[in-house]
Amino acid sequence: MSKFDVTKNYKPCDLTENQAKEWANTRVYFTAKCPGFSHIFYTMLNNNDGKHFAFFTKDIQTLATDSVNILINPDFFFSFTIKERVFALAHEVLHAVLDHINHMYKLSKLGHVPYSDGVRLPYIPELANISQDYCINAMLVSAKVGSINSNWLYDRTIATEKSLWTDVYRSLYEALERSGCIIAPQGIVAGSGKLRNNGWPIIRGNRFDENLDPGKTTGEAPEKVASKRDNSVWNSAVAAAVAVEQARGDGTSPITEMFNAIITPKVTWQDYIRGWFARKTGSDGYNYRRLDRRLIVQDFYFPERAGYGVDLVVVAIDHSSSISTKQIGSFFGELSNIFDSVNPRRVIVIWCDTVISRVDDLEDAGELVGLEKYACPRGGTDFRPVFKWVSENDVRPDALVYLTDGDGCFPSSQPDYPVIWGSISKTSYPWGDVVAIDDLK
Repeated sequence: MSKFDVTKNYKPCDLTENQAKEWANTRVYFTAKCPGFSHIFYTMLNNNDGKHFAFFTKDIQTLATDSVNILINPDFFFSFTIKERVFALAHEVLHAVLDHINHMYKLSKLGHVPYSDGVRLPYIPELANISQDYCINAMLVSAKVGSINSNWLYDRTIATEKSLWTDVYRSLYEALERSGCIIAPQGIVAGSGKLRNNGWPIIRGNRFDENLDPGKTTGEAPEKVASKRDNSVWNSAVAAAVAVEQARGDGTSPITEMFNAIITPKVTWQDYIRGWFARKTGSDGYNYRRLDRRLIVQDFYFPERAGYGVDLVVVAIDHSSSISTKQIGSFFGELSNIFDSVNPRRVIVIWCDTVISRVDDLEDAGELVGLEKYACPRGGTDFRPVFKWVSENDVRPDALVYLTDGDGCFPSSQPDYPVIWGSISKTSYPWGDVVAIDDLK
């Protein structure tokens, strides 16, 4: 019995003698030319405990993954050159690394793809998969991984290695509408537009994989699998892949640059804090019919929380002379928008330089806006009074967010609740999570 019984949903098939030989050659080439991808493949996706490391079956037409196993139709796979097979394997690995499986599942629950400008497009799984494929293929071509088949989805006018798949989804959806297609949540029906390839106009290439629901190959409930994914584990695997690539002695290779871009996404401090709360303090209750009002992080969406997301958040403000009243006002305005998603039951604002000058206990996070009128820039900075006040008043915050330049006296020990330092300088902090805030005007 394997660790995960893939045979519950898919019937395995034997490889011919020639296919087995070609698979061995593919694995050797994959390891030699793409050691970083190979590391992730064997450590994060080798879960069926089979002799081939991937699961070969004819119950799928091409390739597929649920971020646990990679499924391959041997007749399809071995019709390509060894470089194209390496490209295809790396493609499936990136679906898992980029968490596309869980993204698609959550959007299927929502029923639409939301955007920050308020637009909501019907969610069409096939179009989502195509959009992701365009982005992944552009990344792999840019990183010079194997060779892309001329019939696969690749067009730099549609997606580059820096594109977000949801943006590609929107552009393709709108182009399909303009071409005369009839678009509905169930799929796309050819209209008056000129058809090609998948039966859709403007889709320039053929798909060679499908994204399965989370847990499809393990027999677990999709929602359970989606909720237990630990992105830090995946990021660690990608970081290890970077080290493996660098060990080749080639310096900074295109593959290394691609992996580094994955684990160091360029996100705003607002998105960082919002995502931090979602990971650290959110409840397990979600309303899949509505989405949080802002995007959590790049290319990742969360359903709206059912009820209060957190109970109590303490916001501490260093209002020494190094932080202007205008900066504090901008910070409060952005924090109010963040808390609109986090939905705390209660917010306590503590004003402090070397001593606490004021405490505001708010029942509505919207009351943060306008509080900057209480900022009176003073002298030095001492963080200890805030943490002492929290302790002496028997306050148990879900998190404490401290806006500061970091130039002050810290408590001798770390508190037993989460702390985020919203830092407007490059000062180091002895503990807690630090988010650089360098754009307050």
